[in-house]
Amino acid sequence: DIPPMPLFKDSQGGLIIPQIPLFDVLTKYNGEKFTDSVRAGHQLRKRYTITKLPRFLVLHLDRFKANNFYVEKNPTIVNFPVKNLELRDHFALDLAPGADEDAKVTKYDLVANICHGSPPGQGKEGQKNPLEGGSYRVHVQHKATEQWYEIQDLHVQETMPQLIGLSESNIMIYERKKPAARAAADAAAELRAELDED
Repeated sequence: DIPPMPLFKDSQGGLIIPQIPLFDVLTKYNGEKFTDSVRAGHQLRKRYTITKLPRFLVLHLDRFKANNFYVEKNPTIVNFPVKNLELRDHFALDLAPGADEDAKVTKYDLVANICHGSPPGQGKEGQKNPLEGGSYRVHVQHKATEQWYEIQDLHVQETMPQLIGLSESNIMIYERKKPAARAAADAAAELRAELDED
């Protein structure tokens, strides 16, 4: 859940687009914060806790809200790291000494990012639904060269990782880093395979 956008304007009358860190959004899953919702006329209060990290972490940021008149897009920028997303201190993880090496790794690297772009004025009264008038872009990394690409339809161009962390992301896909020993063994195996091909 992205916090609602404030209605503040700058000195020229333009809307201020707020920025928040990803960790502010992830506090919902720290086991301490309560989340209220209404279902079937009953108010529910829940607490979410992440105790074990998966190999891939898929984060969906809910940017679109339907009200009585139109679908509105929240343009708040969620700042997130492209490399070394450290989750150790943000969740109640079970990092027991006897756990396997994979469970002890709590850092993630971004592998893909999906954004929705809508033309100015979309989602206001008398305007089109932003989901109908917008377009999607995806950022993916070529693992061998570590180069990031931005893809929209058939258009592919190189991009910088610093720009990815400032986009209006909808879906982010992170992959957990390998333990140091396994990463070194995999690198050595890849090097042997390359030498054998030559």
